[in-house]
Amino acid sequence: MQASFLKIADDLYRLDIPFDHLFTSVCLLDGENPIIIDAATTRADVQSRILPALRAMRVTERSGTLLLTHRHGDHSGGAPFLLEVLPSWKLGVLSSDKNLGRVTAIPLGGHTEDSMGYLDTRTGTLLAGDALQFFGVGKYGCSVVDASLYEATLARVASLAPNAILPSHDFIGGSAAAIGQTEVTALLDAARITWEEIKSFILQFPTDTDPFEVVRAWKAERTALPPLPSTTVKAVRKANQ
Repeated sequence: MQASFLKIADDLYRLDIPFDHLFTSVCLLDGENPIIIDAATTRADVQSRILPALRAMRVTERSGTLLLTHRHGDHSGGAPFLLEVLPSWKLGVLSSDKNLGRVTAIPLGGHTEDSMGYLDTRTGTLLAGDALQFFGVGKYGCSVVDASLYEATLARVASLAPNAILPSHDFIGGSAAAIGQTEVTALLDAARITWEEIKSFILQFPTDTDPFEVVRAWKAERTALPPLPSTTVKAVRKANQ
């Protein structure tokens, strides 16, 4: 796993940090007022990986803003420790479409109700967090708490027509990066296709079937894929009542 920020585009960098048997990403938009998006999981992540990488970029010498895509621990867990070592930085709390320098904050709910994406207006790159779930990743399946919101998110990301999309993980059925319109189109097609497969699987069962029975059936039939969370089963049923 890299120990320094990898350049993606003009003043846009990503640092991949080990999480469980996967990785979670921290993005940096460099400049006079830098922006960091997400903060990994632990104090150790901050001390041993994020802070040294920021120092190498000389970012710690400036004041900036930390933004979070959502409140799950692998994205926000390191936030208090990062702000502790960067006392002049502030935590930006954005819940609707707003501009912050070169970034536009965009609500992309579904995975969580408050999930946010950040569109870098300079490069046209959407920093998507976990907004696009595909089949999930590793032992973490496609986790959706609101299916209607998730479908709205898929449509909204497509309408944005970004030049690139950077999810936070290397999702099964998707990718950790799509650069250029061809890859972006393929990634969005994959997001829609995987979601339709998941929905179709869930809706084949009578609505009174125990959600965990659906989960077990998925595990038995889709052995090469991550598990199906019961929350997703419930969300799909609620949206299709």
